[in-house]
Amino acid sequence: MLSHHDREALQKIEQWFELADPALVESFRSARTRKAFCPRLGWVITADVFAILMVLLASITSSGALVFTALALVGLAASLHVVRAMELKNRAG
Repeated sequence: MLSHHDREALQKIEQWFELADPALVESFRSARTRKAFCPRLGWVITADVFAILMVLLASITSSGALVFTALALVGLAASLHVVRAMELKNRAG
C-alpha cells in the first residue's frame, strides 16, 4: 500500500507523461495483453519421443548422466502436456 505522498508523486509523474508524450500513454492504455504460450502438438510429441528414447537408452547403458537427462526430458515433456492442456482448456471456455 502506498502512502498519500507516494500516490501524489505517482499522479504527478502520470500527468507529466500525459503532457510530454500522449502517444506513449495511449499505447500503454490500448495495449493488448500478450497471448498465452501454447506449445504446438508437434513439439509436444517430439519431446515425448525424445524422452522415451532417452529412457530406453539410459536403461540399456545404465549411465548416470543419461538417466539424469532422461528424467529431465520426461519432466519437460510432462510440463509441455500440462501447459498445452491448460491453455486449450482456457481457450475453450
